[in-house]
Amino acid sequence: MTAERLPWITADPASLRLFELAEKIAVAPATLLITGESGTGKDHVARLVHELGPRRDAPFLKIDCASLPPQLVESELFGHERGAFTGAVERKLGRFELGGNGTIVLDEVAALSPGAQGKLLRILQERTFERLGGTETLRIEARLIALTPAQRSYAHGSTAPRAPRRYPASRRPSSRDHSLHPRPP
Repeated sequence: MTAERLPWITADPASLRLFELAEKIAVAPATLLITGESGTGKDHVARLVHELGPRRDAPFLKIDCASLPPQLVESELFGHERGAFTGAVERKLGRFELGGNGTIVLDEVAALSPGAQGKLLRILQERTFERLGGTETLRIEARLIALTPAQRSYAHGSTAPRAPRRYPASRRPSSRDHSLHPRPP
């Protein structure tokens, strides 16, 4: 569950700023969402936050949501009671329960179905869940960190906020300015 601790070695100014931010975030009990392109080290940042925080001696569980079969997502995350479905011959603890007081990293969280994301939202808001087929409400104590390559999408279709256009007073756009308003083909 808890892997060997690795040192964070860097001299790059951007990485040093990231390390300083991770130190500040690590002591806060907040749930985190880390976004970025594939291969940028989101999982390393999640691990760093865990290692720098008060939960460093507790379990660190990383769940690859994209690789979980849709029909097993709930059983894997929430666990199940004996007889909850065909083949459930004994109680199984889910990852949220196994995480204890540690850190649970949900990698590729955007890959979960909308239904699973809705159930995850309850955990984020109320910090409670039930095992499949169970009636007992359980409380999650672990810190949650979600990772996703998805970036925020804005109404104008870009993944970056639209910068306001600024024009000098002598150069305001007009309806005849074809460089700013190209004609449709």
